[in-house]
Amino acid sequence: MTSGALPNGQQPDSPNLDGQPTPLYKNEEIIYSFFLNLVTTTSPEIVTIEFKTLFVEFVNTDKNTDAWNVLFRIIYAEDEDKFHKILNRCCYILVNNWQSNRNNAAIQDLIQMFQDKTIGSYTASMSLHRLRSWLTNFCNSDDYKALELFASQSEDGPWSHRYSSYLLAHQSVFGKSKEQKEAAKALSRQLKERFKFDLAMYTARSQAQIVPPEVTNKNPTGLGNDVLRLIKTVVAKRGPYNYVNLANIFINQTQGVTYKSFKIALKKYLIFSVEHQTFVDTINNKLSNKLLGLAQNKDNEVLTPLLLEATCKKTIEFLTTETGKEPSLLFILLLANGNPMTLAIVLLKLVLICKSCSPHLEACLANLIRYYEEQSQTECKWLINFLEVVRITFAIYADNVEYNVVRWDGDSTTGFSDSENESYRIFSSVKRPIAEPEDEG
Repeated sequence: MTSGALPNGQQPDSPNLDGQPTPLYKNEEIIYSFFLNLVTTTSPEIVTIEFKTLFVEFVNTDKNTDAWNVLFRIIYAEDEDKFHKILNRCCYILVNNWQSNRNNAAIQDLIQMFQDKTIGSYTASMSLHRLRSWLTNFCNSDDYKALELFASQSEDGPWSHRYSSYLLAHQSVFGKSKEQKEAAKALSRQLKERFKFDLAMYTARSQAQIVPPEVTNKNPTGLGNDVLRLIKTVVAKRGPYNYVNLANIFINQTQGVTYKSFKIALKKYLIFSVEHQTFVDTINNKLSNKLLGLAQNKDNEVLTPLLLEATCKKTIEFLTTETGKEPSLLFILLLANGNPMTLAIVLLKLVLICKSCSPHLEACLANLIRYYEEQSQTECKWLINFLEVVRITFAIYADNVEYNVVRWDGDSTTGFSDSENESYRIFSSVKRPIAEPEDEG
């Protein structure tokens, strides 16, 4: 095994078998293929050892010679950007495969490897010193922060990790490789399904007259017992004007209208049945002009699905973050002057008329989380409360779970009371099966 020198005195750009000069440091596919073959044919333990041997120890072995040669040329060429790109994608090649097998332990071991003390230790080798410097830079990058989400549990680490499903949804749209997008999409979906399952179980057990002592009834939210009142409030509205029916009515009524007419109708739809007057006034004063200003050159055209989607996405941005970084003025005003559930319901209304906007909403929420994540949980209590309300609201309106609130004349201690001291209970039912999340080991 060798480290830090190109074998046989070769130069960084060596001729290939056809005698044509090929800059091998550009052939990153060699490294990708090496790890893709490893992860699909060998155990996670062997893959992790080979990953460390190449990227941390920088040792040339019989098994990794081709990949090592490419990496050497990248180091020789001082191309840190290419190294960063290759390292990041290789991580997701492994994560994506292990995640499909629910092997979270292997993912944790891989990410923990970047905390190895040898990365920051002294070495006399110029190439190894450069490699370790690049590894240190990678560990301090946003890409590594994104990678850490795959090893953390929502209740561990900083408060932002509680909302990993949103942060991962952002990666599924804006990830730097197809492997990252696929891995992020799969884990985001898994975390949302776990939350829906845990919320349904917590709701049922909280109101059960008898719960076996061995059953732990863990609240998956950060709202305490108030979550029961929130669920009741969200689902209590029944009859011809529940949110789903209202969305269907709006969709039918705006078929064939002009784009300008749609924008006017959209504002009215969003504030329909909103009782918080300050919230309504803010929407009327701040959102109306923004909506009317969208694509004015298309005002006289008939509404199309593309215009509908684009408008809903822009409206979501108006209500959350217009720059993709800091919160919008409307977001600040609406949460400062109104109930967070009111804003959550408005966002729900948008998704109900354009389901393809859901990933965009999650990406916008992820941007807000990233903007505030350096602040303490106490400082961000208002934002955390809003995020909890949003994910509970959307879990209630998921396609595979149905919640109902019914009057309960039995033991009032198993229900809760509204302002008129009437006791109610929440019942959840599964419209199509949710697979109980597997324990990850």
